[in-house]
Amino acid sequence: MQTRWEHGIFPSIPTPRQVKSVTPDSPAAKAGLKAGDIILDFDRQEYEKKNTYTARENPTRITMYRRGEEPRKLEIAATPGTDIGLTLYPVNRRVGLGEAVALGVESGGNLFTGFFKGIRQLVTREVSTDEIAGPVGIMQYASTFARNGLRDFISFFAFISLCLAIINLVPFPALDGAHIVFFLWEGFTGRPLNAERQNLINYVGFCILIGLIIIVTFRDLRLWIGF
Repeated sequence: MQTRWEHGIFPSIPTPRQVKSVTPDSPAAKAGLKAGDIILDFDRQEYEKKNTYTARENPTRITMYRRGEEPRKLEIAATPGTDIGLTLYPVNRRVGLGEAVALGVESGGNLFTGFFKGIRQLVTREVSTDEIAGPVGIMQYASTFARNGLRDFISFFAFISLCLAIINLVPFPALDGAHIVFFLWEGFTGRPLNAERQNLINYVGFCILIGLIIIVTFRDLRLWIGF
């Protein structure tokens, strides 16, 4: 089963990963990868939740670097859907202020476009609604990213914050987007919408939102506990 990350809901700027260990006799070992190698690029791959990589195609193509050598490409023969035998961790590097700002803007842009790509895929049923996580699912992912390191943990919550900001601007009752619509209505008509009507609209929207949260949370618990 594909993860949310593969559907573009959580895209990111590729980060070099260092090989922590290689499973003996695994596809990665047979391709010549060793502990300490740097993975610069994984052909059309997304970083998995457990610092491992699963083959999506055969062969799987990577660009790697070994200290004292030039970067080179490798092909790893592995059955799609199987672990290729790598344990990895992120390689952090220092950048200047200008590059940091540029990377931040790029990352934010990727998250923004990826969010709408994910929504489009849900609407067109390219992905199942089972891919939607509620509060319980979010905390599970937060725990996973915390184990992956501070950078991934902070990036995850930056993504959540950006998603909440975008959702809050949707013109749905009880959200700020609805209040913007009310202000636009007042600007075009010259008179505000009746306060009681606004309250009723917001109340209905609030009830719908709470209902959706309860449904998604229940499904998260069902998937987590297995009942």
